[in-house]
Amino acid sequence: MTVNTSDYSISTDKSKLNFSVIYNFIANSYWAKGIPKSVMQSAIDNSMCFNT
Repeated sequence: MTVNTSDYSISTDKSKLNFSVIYNFIANSYWAKGIPKSVMQSAIDNSMCFNT
């Protein structure tokens, strides 16, 4: 589902997520440092994601 306005767009389409950006941010956090990519992908696959 995608909602558009003149200022922004909100989508639940996971194909629009930039996995590399998300992974690099999370994998460098103090609470998930070095998390395996497979775990991050599984977390995304099993979550309701919203992107703007």
